[in-house]
Amino acid sequence: VREIIEDVLDQRGVDIPFDVVSNPEFLQEGTAIHNCMNPDRIILGLDSQRAKKVLQQLYAPFKEQIQIMDIPSAELSKYAANAMLAMRLSFMNHLAGLCEKVGGNIEQVRQALGADPRIGHRYLQAGIGFGGSCLPKDVDALCAIAKDHGHPPDFFRMILEINEQQKKAFFQKILSHFGSLEGKTLAIWGLSFKPNTDDLREAPSLDLIKMLTESGAALRLFDPIAMPNAKKILGNSSGLEFCQDEYDAAQQTDAIILITEWPEFRSVDFSKLGVLMRNKVLFDGRNLYDMHEMENLGFEYFCIGKTKQRAKEWIV
Repeated sequence: VREIIEDVLDQRGVDIPFDVVSNPEFLQEGTAIHNCMNPDRIILGLDSQRAKKVLQQLYAPFKEQIQIMDIPSAELSKYAANAMLAMRLSFMNHLAGLCEKVGGNIEQVRQALGADPRIGHRYLQAGIGFGGSCLPKDVDALCAIAKDHGHPPDFFRMILEINEQQKKAFFQKILSHFGSLEGKTLAIWGLSFKPNTDDLREAPSLDLIKMLTESGAALRLFDPIAMPNAKKILGNSSGLEFCQDEYDAAQQTDAIILITEWPEFRSVDFSKLGVLMRNKVLFDGRNLYDMHEMENLGFEYFCIGKTKQRAKEWIV
């Protein structure tokens, strides 16, 4: 960056003193204001005392959170933070597949792992896969940086490959249940890549919608706040109907597919849903519901990292 700026200044025949600083942000969608006002760290990558003095004055209210380092380390810190979170999610999703093979329960494994203070509970939730504008992009960036500098990118690339495979595996679970999706009508609950945002960038819902419609399914879509964005992206697609709420989406459907774990979906009336649906089938892409409760309500229930046989054997 410094060389580019210097070249432009030389072309203009001017000499203006400047500094380059890497000051990555760590904001999260849905909680960005809180993150801004309550930072857990402020990374300053710099190589001059002048820049250090200016930035320390700028961030004076947060002086306890300031970490000063060189520019490459600051840039890598941003990429590494998101890659680490993505790695935890892909690890749990890969482990969930193994749980299904051996008859384990990923939720019980998650609780055991989270109880270890060296690991903690955050970002251990198995699901259909991660999305958004940050995690996939920053893992991609690490892959590119590693490749450009002759360092093996395989480990970083595997994080993304597992994430893609997780979406395909969930689709296969749906397809295996029905045999064929031709003539099936399915409700999609949740379109944004996570709750509390209307962002559909890299959202797992988009990949799953594409796979389902290409297999002949008609889809009834609902998301609490992402519907306007969804209509912009998917509005011209055939086989899709945008619905008013989760109950509207479930009308005359052969199954519900939950993709985003919005709080509203935790307290739905399943007795009401059972009357609206053609078939009481639910595919839970976020392990939001309890398998025993869903089966007691008369639903065929499919989730991630659990098996029906094992669920019936254990009372937890």
